Amino acid sequence: MSETTWLLTGPMAAELGISIRSIHHWRSSQQSPWQQGRHFQRLTPADRSPWIWNRELTLKAWDEARKSVEGAA
Repeated sequence: MSETTWLLTGPMAAELGISIRSIHHWRSSQQSPWQQGRHFQRLTPADRSPWIWNRELTLKAWDEARKSVEGAA
């Protein structure tokens, strides 16, 4: 069994090659490739707690979303 890597938003945005502002935009978008609880979650239950991201699942969903957009163009 492999260990899941969770990253804070800054490092996750860097892995995706987008800005922190962009990752927050896509997280809250209706067309977001990510689902809360699966791809990202709060570090603690507090409302102001930072978001953490499942590295592997987030990268996979982002790549699939980009491929579907590029294929439609």
